[in-house]
Amino acid sequence: MCRAYDPQHSIVIQRGEGSRVWDADGREYIDLTCGYSVTNLGHQPPEIVRAAAEQLHQLAHLTGRISPSQIELAETLLELTRQPNHSEERRVIFNTTGSRGIETAIAAAQAARPGRVVSVSPSFHGKSLGTRVHSSIVSQSTTDPSDMCATPAIRRPSHEYPYCGRCTLQTTYPGCEIACGHSLLNFINQNAAEISALLIEPILGARGYIEPPPTYFQQLSTLARQHGITTIADEVQSGLGRCGAWTCSQEQGWTPDLLVFGKSLGAGIVPISAVVGSSEVLSKLSSQQVSETFAGSPFACSIGLATLEFLKNKDVIASGAHVGQQLRSVAGQLFRGIEPTKAPRIEGRGCVCALEFAYEHPAPNAEKLAREFTQACTAAGLLVHWSGPGERTRVVLLPPLNLNELDFKETASRLRQATSIWLQKLNAQES
Repeated sequence: MCRAYDPQHSIVIQRGEGSRVWDADGREYIDLTCGYSVTNLGHQPPEIVRAAAEQLHQLAHLTGRISPSQIELAETLLELTRQPNHSEERRVIFNTTGSRGIETAIAAAQAARPGRVVSVSPSFHGKSLGTRVHSSIVSQSTTDPSDMCATPAIRRPSHEYPYCGRCTLQTTYPGCEIACGHSLLNFINQNAAEISALLIEPILGARGYIEPPPTYFQQLSTLARQHGITTIADEVQSGLGRCGAWTCSQEQGWTPDLLVFGKSLGAGIVPISAVVGSSEVLSKLSSQQVSETFAGSPFACSIGLATLEFLKNKDVIASGAHVGQQLRSVAGQLFRGIEPTKAPRIEGRGCVCALEFAYEHPAPNAEKLAREFTQACTAAGLLVHWSGPGERTRVVLLPPLNLNELDFKETASRLRQATSIWLQKLNAQES
């Protein structure tokens, strides 16, 4: 369904190739959304399309049977996520979607150690009944069916996700020692015996790619490990290169017990997700508890394998990080000299460029600034994400990791045009 609040929701996209898409009227756009980091290699990447076609000619589907592509994909995921000095036995469970992957990880953690699942706000882990209750940004009502899932073991997120751009304590990192995160640390210390798992988004993808101070998750994961609590990293959006490494948690310097991948693993061609991590935890689930008709099909696994091989062999992750760095540099230059009440703060890591319009001015006005900048991007031929934690005060640019030089130059040119359109409208409103 369309997101009616989004200024770009009425555009009907008919086809796509590489970094570009065309609407039903034939107008061309550069896609800086990548479908929430699904099409990280662009639309219809030829290498992945060829792999899909080859597998379709061999064998597309099996249920409850093992295929060579499933074995190879599992082995590759284990290899790419192996941490130095960690000899723990690990395994992989395949699912179809990110939500199902999160549900599997939670089920495994609770099977290994019954208790609560703790998450933070404003997090997003899916909209299924099993994940919706952990997704604080989903609108709730008195008739919300996910309330049936809110039990003593499963409670809605109530602990604050540290975000220096919206500091509720009016302090500054690192002098604050992440004071806003102390409530969760204290809660874990006081209730550890009742906690099964800690569910974490290393970076808040759905709310505009917001990241906490660098040592926060290191502290959390260390504390969880001391108490025997399973840490689950939701890398469905942040993983597989988007944030500059195979996993965002790796870049942040902490090691979760379970990693959940999705979205870009299927390259925009097929939905597939994978839970990767501790055999001690995942072995607690029987095959009957995790089986899915379409999970781990030869077709999906062949695409997942081709995606990982392309990322690895073409050095795409490093290239994507360079693209992100260049894009943040261009954005910084464009907004330099604009008065602070209008100019956004430039944030992001890896292949992410986020513009936060609420950093130096009140949020209500910032939401208007961000919406109008999104509209200006549309006029200039750019598709972007209008997002934010509560108020939509952020505009996020997510180019393909393999954006070529020609398309980058065109992206930069259109971003300049969008900024000019935006400033002209602001000046006209003030005159």
